[in-house]
Amino acid sequence: MNRLLLLLTISLGLAQCKQPAPEPAPVDYKKEAIRVMSALKPQVVGTWVLNRVQINAQRYNMASYGAKLVADTTFQDFATITIQQPLKLWDTPEDPGAPQFSGSIRFRGKTYPLYFRTMAGYERIEKGTGYVALFTLYYNFPNGPLPNDPELRFLTTVRIEDHYSMEIGADGKTMLWKAFNNSLTQIDMRKQ
Repeated sequence: MNRLLLLLTISLGLAQCKQPAPEPAPVDYKKEAIRVMSALKPQVVGTWVLNRVQINAQRYNMASYGAKLVADTTFQDFATITIQQPLKLWDTPEDPGAPQFSGSIRFRGKTYPLYFRTMAGYERIEKGTGYVALFTLYYNFPNGPLPNDPELRFLTTVRIEDHYSMEIGADGKTMLWKAFNNSLTQIDMRKQ
């Protein structure tokens, strides 16, 4: 009787054991980056209005101090950025997992050339959430002296040229750039 009870208890205990879940297949980061960036590329190209540019005033940060911003500031309809496929690539051949873009920013009637290369966001590839890309925005002036005008000095002072994460709205008509390590914290855009 005791053996039968012991056997029944062990059988019920083993029946309760679950098989360990199978390990998920490793993510092919390169392949997924190409997939994510291929979807992103046509969405980014176009003309965008920087309808909200947020700058947090920081006493010892040049972006706010140099621009004479003493309080947190949100600029409305700040500028316009046109983004296109570059006429000349910085790196050839182009890595399909890190597409390159060129374009220009139009600010207070002046236009300045820009360039950036995107990289897929790690969390977007791993979990399908989070920002879609990371990039660093650069001016793309030809060799020679830079323009010396107040508009370019202001853009440089508020550090429009910075490291950003990028998110695209589900409708493809809004884009959000969040800056890293700067008092310029966020740029909200809408497609024209």
